[in-house]
Amino acid sequence: MGAYDRMDELQEKYDEKQREMRALRGKELFGRNAYDLCLVPNVQTPHKFKVLDFEKYKGTCCPKDHLVMYARKMSAYANDNQVVIHYFQDSLTGAALKWYMSLDRTKI
Repeated sequence: MGAYDRMDELQEKYDEKQREMRALRGKELFGRNAYDLCLVPNVQTPHKFKVLDFEKYKGTCCPKDHLVMYARKMSAYANDNQVVIHYFQDSLTGAALKWYMSLDRTKI
């Protein structure tokens, strides 16, 4: 095997590893900045805001009950839709969180 053949083989292996890394990291994330990844990119967290502890929604209870619980806990911020939407992800886990993370901010 000549030097050029060896270089071609190494290039192919390198390209394959790059493809694997993209698949593991999520190819949709490459080339995006933090702004693009945020569901509510311009959220203004209120001064002295403390992230609340939420019971995580796992999909095993009534979703309406979970929303009512979340809304009541966030009632102090009810007039700030961006804050309410932004922190909703903290109340989800499992499939519900995966669904939420897949939402497109232009359709909120």
